[in-house]
Amino acid sequence: MRKKIHNNLTIENLIRTEWFKQFDELQQNEILKGLKDNLDISYYAHPYFNAWQMKEIRIGLKDNLDVSWYAKKEFDYQQMSEIREGLEDFLDVSIFAKPEISWPTMRIIKNGLEENINIYPYVEQGFKDNQLRIILLGLFNKIDVSYYDKLYFVSNVPYYITTPIIIKLLRSNIKFDKIVMMVQKELGDRLSSVPGSKEYSSITALLNYSYAIRREFKVSRNEFIPIPNVDSVVISLTPKDRIYLKDFDKYEKLLRDSFQFKRKTLRNNLRGYDLEKVGNVLATYDYDLNVRAEELDYSIFVDIANSL
Repeated sequence: MRKKIHNNLTIENLIRTEWFKQFDELQQNEILKGLKDNLDISYYAHPYFNAWQMKEIRIGLKDNLDVSWYAKKEFDYQQMSEIREGLEDFLDVSIFAKPEISWPTMRIIKNGLEENINIYPYVEQGFKDNQLRIILLGLFNKIDVSYYDKLYFVSNVPYYITTPIIIKLLRSNIKFDKIVMMVQKELGDRLSSVPGSKEYSSITALLNYSYAIRREFKVSRNEFIPIPNVDSVVISLTPKDRIYLKDFDKYEKLLRDSFQFKRKTLRNNLRGYDLEKVGNVLATYDYDLNVRAEELDYSIFVDIANSL
């Protein structure tokens, strides 16, 4: 006996309609499979669902699941699959059935719920998938994951690009709890130097704006195989409260220009600047334009940059 469908059309008649012809072959197959299984195809027989999305909804209907959780065009078929599997496992899919959550993240949340662990609060905090997996493993093993809330940058970068990487980190706006790097000894000496020392430089002042810099320990060249030509040091950078700075780019350029010729005074190095304003700021610290850049704390350069 022929199966009747909406508007008393048989399947044979339906496939001749303009409505049915708007779907591609794969979509049509999913619609026909649903009709043959007596499913309510109104959940998915829409042109905005591709065949893979239709399939996920059809499987859910066949398994008597509440497909209203995911039969929405905002979800791609992989997200639909994760939600469907969650429903099959009787999980609380309301926790992760959200279009803004990617399917890999949904899977991590789902895996957690299967172990009665809700990892979604960590998703809200902005942790990435690889971090979420580690947090989930820690929670499963009853580890205090509060230690995982810290964000560290630990690296042994190629020495010839250390400075560009440091500047990129400064500009990234990523809130690291600490940065630990092994760098060439000469650079480490500069980064951890203080005003008035011969190692003090523009990169030192630039870093000092955001971080307290500490030289942790020296690493001899003899610790490496093959033996390099330089010694190394491990330094740590710990964030500190920043003083007000109007324009970081202007501050960086001011430092670069101030230190361009280390033996020259600011009067000579900053000839293209408003020297009256520079001099007024220096006077508040009992300096004048005849001072050299390496004698000044970073905070003075911040005040100069703000005055320009």
